[in-house]
Amino acid sequence: MSSNGSTYREFTQVFRLLGSDMDRRIAALGLGTALVVVTGSALAALAPLALKSLVDALAVPKQAGAALPFGTAYLLLLLAGRLLADVRPLLTGTINQGLHRRLSLRFFDHVLRLSMACLLRRRSGELLHCLDLATAGAQLVVAHLASSLLPVLVELFTMTTVLAHLGQPAIVAVFGIAALAYLAIFAIGARRMKTVAHDVSTSSLEVHAQLAEGITHLETLRCCAAEEQAKRRFSHASAVLQQRCRRLDGLNAAIAAAASVTFAASM
Repeated sequence: MSSNGSTYREFTQVFRLLGSDMDRRIAALGLGTALVVVTGSALAALAPLALKSLVDALAVPKQAGAALPFGTAYLLLLLAGRLLADVRPLLTGTINQGLHRRLSLRFFDHVLRLSMACLLRRRSGELLHCLDLATAGAQLVVAHLASSLLPVLVELFTMTTVLAHLGQPAIVAVFGIAALAYLAIFAIGARRMKTVAHDVSTSSLEVHAQLAEGITHLETLRCCAAEEQAKRRFSHASAVLQQRCRRLDGLNAAIAAAASVTFAASM
């Protein structure tokens, strides 16, 4: 329970931080992106129904004339969905650039207010890479919301509504069970990924800090003939980062495989 509460608090802090760095323009773009995603996902869910109606109409010779409206509807749904999908990267890219600018300004203002004792304890490369990780995290949140979470929820809701209206309770039940299984898979995966992602972040900070220190103090390294020692330390830090990234990629692959198995079982 404490782990779940801690994860919930961290997510709340992340969204509160992102919300505090949004101005009216970014908020308007976020609303527009949500509308584009919702509309595109709904169209993507309705396109197979139009295709089914088209195939049913073509299967009956006497109803071949009725295939034209269904074919036109199917093509329009595909076209509209493709256009909305093409517009989505423009909106999310603009949001990411705005968040990057505001996060950079906030980070710089925070660094300027730190005490010298705190600054001397942190390495310059580590500080700069903290901003890179924060920006990448913000972009990852926006990407998952716009490309994964919201489209899946809208398509699931649309398909469930249509199937319930058509009187298919068995298929609706399968959809519900599959949705709960997906939720369990990603919840368990996120909990396990938290520690691994933290290790990757720590190793990445160490690698960038050593690289920045080596370049900044290159003259000192040469005077002390410590190039080989610095190379060994950097090689070890890079190997640790590679190993931890491999663990993270393996965990992502396991989550994706479990989701694929769930999808196949629900079919």
